[in-house]
Amino acid sequence: MTSQQKSAMCQKCLEVISGNEAELLRDPSLQQHLAACPECAAMLSTIAHLRHQGSAFSGESYPELKIRIMQRLEPVLQQRRNAAAEPARPPVVAANWLFRFASVFCITVLGIALIYQNFNPAHPGPAAPPQTVISTAPTSFMIALNSGTPTQVSLDNPISLFNGDSAVINVPDGSTLHVTGPARLNVCPRGFHLLQGQIKAEVVAGKGEFVATTPHGQITVLGTVFTVTTDQRRTLVEVTSGRVRVSGDNHTETVLNAGEKTEMYQPGISSETEIIPAVDSE
Repeated sequence: MTSQQKSAMCQKCLEVISGNEAELLRDPSLQQHLAACPECAAMLSTIAHLRHQGSAFSGESYPELKIRIMQRLEPVLQQRRNAAAEPARPPVVAANWLFRFASVFCITVLGIALIYQNFNPAHPGPAAPPQTVISTAPTSFMIALNSGTPTQVSLDNPISLFNGDSAVINVPDGSTLHVTGPARLNVCPRGFHLLQGQIKAEVVAGKGEFVATTPHGQITVLGTVFTVTTDQRRTLVEVTSGRVRVSGDNHTETVLNAGEKTEMYQPGISSETEIIPAVDSE
């Protein structure tokens, strides 16, 4: 089977898994493909686990969202695989007399220039251009699930925790997130986006604004400890130390001090700001 035929079978298998798994029992070619393709078999196992065991996605109308996204990305991924599989083109060797003559001429001119520079120290050659240092942005973070060994994960991967799970996430800027499941979130180089769940954030100061977002608004801090709890109805923000700026959708922003909390709903921020009991400093 060629790589193009295998890609077509993988695409068909993904469509069947995300739509109607019963069709797998009626199509011998799909069963044969699953036996020979570990990627599709693993995807079938994951979808079956999510549907029968339940997770943070349970009770929603789009449990196959990740599969549909993967289907959209499949053409791009296939182009990358095809580009990586192309053999490197051999260098073109010019053997005509004109190329040889030009090479000898360039070497001769370069030698004369070097001799002239050595005998004329008062006229140094042009300074070499300064080297440009390219700073690379962080691409991954560390996560320890249920007090286990920390694992490196790409920033492109969303995090999904089951009910009863917990995780400690080290954000690339040095901040720490304590996540309680069920939860779904994306980690950013200095911040996070929380779709569901609870996070206690210990933010490192002195590295610019730390921005946390939810479906109901945005929380901006410069260095503090705060807790965010999000569900489909609201987002609750509680400040343990420091100050945070909270801005809900279509609503004027507000600033919370240590010991204060507020709620954001879909239209904006709750107009009531309460005082929470003080906690002992660590």
